[in-house]
Amino acid sequence: MADDARKSGELWIDYCPLSDVVQWPRNPKTHDEDGIADSADRFGFNDPVAVDENTGRLVEGHGRVDALISMRDDGVDPPERIRVDEDGEWLVPVLRGIAFESELEAEAYILAHNRLGEVGGWDDEKLHAILSDLNEQSDAALRGVGFNADDIDRLAETLIASAGANTVEPPGDFTPIDPTAECQYQCPKCGYEWDGQPR
Repeated sequence: MADDARKSGELWIDYCPLSDVVQWPRNPKTHDEDGIADSADRFGFNDPVAVDENTGRLVEGHGRVDALISMRDDGVDPPERIRVDEDGEWLVPVLRGIAFESELEAEAYILAHNRLGEVGGWDDEKLHAILSDLNEQSDAALRGVGFNADDIDRLAETLIASAGANTVEPPGDFTPIDPTAECQYQCPKCGYEWDGQPR
């Protein structure tokens, strides 16, 4: 199957011994290995690493490989979807069928693969909602997601500041509202308070 896929330019998954995976020597990305290990332990190993066929070296997954090596060396059970052969060797899923024109082009891909996810950013409101829902379940519900309770607080402050910055100034003859006055209604989700009849 691998030969057929290689000829057609298709991708395929190959399980390779963890100790045989060769990392890219100039990979500039650093990683939160403990966070990746927590994520793999909680959710399983769901994202295969990828190898450049021309060099046999990693172009995706350096942090995941380092986390797996640490888990294995610490005597932790392998996460779901990591196979173990008869000799006890951990087998990692590797995406195959990628061949770059040059090593520099492979390095350009390594940069793109890591950087584009970073610059995409987050929708703070949606992110805050999901993290808050998780945090309400239990403290452990945030394990392995890369965010913590402090991040939730920072997001809340950012959203409040953003809402204040977008407040429309009232007309000059508008009677100021006493900010200490109690309101009739409060949204149970976001805490917004108002008076008047709800729709």
